[in-house]
Amino acid sequence: MLDKAAAYADEKGMKHEDILTFRLRDDMRPKANIPPVSPTQIQSLSNIVKWFCVRVLQQPNTVLEDNETTFAELQDRIKTTISRLESISPSTLDLAKIAFEPIIMEIAKVGNFRFESGQTYLSEYTIPNFHFHLTTAY
Repeated sequence: MLDKAAAYADEKGMKHEDILTFRLRDDMRPKANIPPVSPTQIQSLSNIVKWFCVRVLQQPNTVLEDNETTFAELQDRIKTTISRLESISPSTLDLAKIAFEPIIMEIAKVGNFRFESGQTYLSEYTIPNFHFHLTTAY
């Protein structure tokens, strides 16, 4: 998807930053210091995966700066996310805990959300949010 966006910009003689800062509506990101839509959507996709790994799979948190501004940096972010997933050994996972223990999602600004299990977190939060941000990026 990012390669196609870069190729489209090149074909049309557009700056890559123009594609990366495109907004469907002018109020999508109201503050100037918040990254534009396309990088934000890719970063959100990556963060959704990261937080699933941390909250459900109990993997260590990986700090991701959310400061990508180019297609190449976003591609690297995707590669980092995929590598993170590939590095998790299924034999290290506590499947009973994932299936039956509640997951608490702590968000400082809005409070805590409780999910009945890792499976609930996956099906009711991770997958829908992943698809939302993927569709928005597309």
